[in-house]
Amino acid sequence: MSWSTGLLAIFDDYEIYSHATNCCGVGLLVMPVRVGLEVFDGGPTCPVPVDLMVSLFQRAGCHERDVALTLNAILFGICPCVRIYWRKKLRNYYSIDGSVLGDCFAATCCFPCAVCQESREVKRRGGNYLAVPEQLTMTSR
Repeated sequence: MSWSTGLLAIFDDYEIYSHATNCCGVGLLVMPVRVGLEVFDGGPTCPVPVDLMVSLFQRAGCHERDVALTLNAILFGICPCVRIYWRKKLRNYYSIDGSVLGDCFAATCCFPCAVCQESREVKRRGGNYLAVPEQLTMTSR
């Protein structure tokens, strides 16, 4: 099976395009972290002991998923090449044909297009590509 949209099809989904371009592209930094949560079933990308962080976050009124989101954001900020790994995991998760070389090219040479393509793929398959944490919604108050 191949990607449901092409790498350069950024205008195929206006909602994702608008999220990616919000605040001068800040969405491009948030979207891969959220897609990473989807692929790793709401957990952090790297296998780290998160018990201490979970207890600290819960004291601040946050959810376990927020710990994973924070760890993924830190990992993404420290090591941008993790994008290649996330893209490979996303391909494996959805059984999409491709190669690590293709992932490397997309994640490094055309980062914004790759982020939008991955988000479109997650959205089209019913995943949660850019959900607001539950505590921040008005219905949870």
